[in-house]
Amino acid sequence: MIKDDLVTAIEKSTNLSRSKASALVEAILKFLKKGLIEDGQVEIRGFGSFRVVNKKTGFGRDIRRKSRLAIPRGKRIKFCCGQQLKGLILDSKEN
Repeated sequence: MIKDDLVTAIEKSTNLSRSKASALVEAILKFLKKGLIEDGQVEIRGFGSFRVVNKKTGFGRDIRRKSRLAIPRGKRIKFCCGQQLKGLILDSKEN
């Protein structure tokens, strides 16, 4: 699912116009970004949580040149699935 699919789904499941559904999706994403930048964490109960983690410098391999590459340290976003979402996903795989 991409952002346009999400806008279409919101448009069909509510009585919002396409432009309002798009504005809603943009607003939600804006506040998710803001939460990650300012607090470093966003939690949506029943869905999961996003948090910013610091990664230390690591090493990788360039297979073509057979050499080691330094992977610079930096920040990454980690997502932890909520229990309700995890249950729905596991139940859907069994069916």
